[in-house]
Amino acid sequence: MSKSSYYVGSMKRFTTSAFLIAACITIVATLPACAVFRLAGYTMRPDYPKARPDSTIPLAGLAAPVTVEVSDAGVARIVAASDLDAMFATGYLQARDRMAQLDLFRHLARGELAGLVGLVPFGQKTSLDVDKLNRFLGFVDDAKLLYAAASTAERQALDAFVAGINAWIGEGVLPLEHRLLGVKQITAWRAEDSLA
Repeated sequence: MSKSSYYVGSMKRFTTSAFLIAACITIVATLPACAVFRLAGYTMRPDYPKARPDSTIPLAGLAAPVTVEVSDAGVARIVAASDLDAMFATGYLQARDRMAQLDLFRHLARGELAGLVGLVPFGQKTSLDVDKLNRFLGFVDDAKLLYAAASTAERQALDAFVAGINAWIGEGVLPLEHRLLGVKQITAWRAEDSLA
């Protein structure tokens, strides 16, 4: 018997390549089933943010209480004592409702998309090709220059928005998209992430 043969069950002979093909078919058949069960579980017990009437969320970083009224269509109306508190609340709500999208665009602008989604096709290229192009284009460097050139009031407003996003990230809730990608933790948001 050669080293590239296996005896399975009633002594049937399989070559290494046949064994590998069988293993790949098993994995490919099992993955969609796992995804279906995960989706079914999420459908039965969704964890997406739901606005609860008359609920209070204590958030460190606000100078005064902020009221958020959500219409039946899901549109939020923010009432705050200051613009900075309104920006903080906007950042928090944006992260609560769209963190996966925000993080995707952040990775895209930074040239780190392949690190988030893996090496996958992206249009006619791959995610790694897109990363190389976006790093070459220097979106993050431009964002840092924009932030440095902003007025004090503009920087304060953006910093309040960023603090709101980070307040939500600090709660440790991972969106479904992050969990499906195997992300364990979302890194803190920075001002240049919003400008890139």
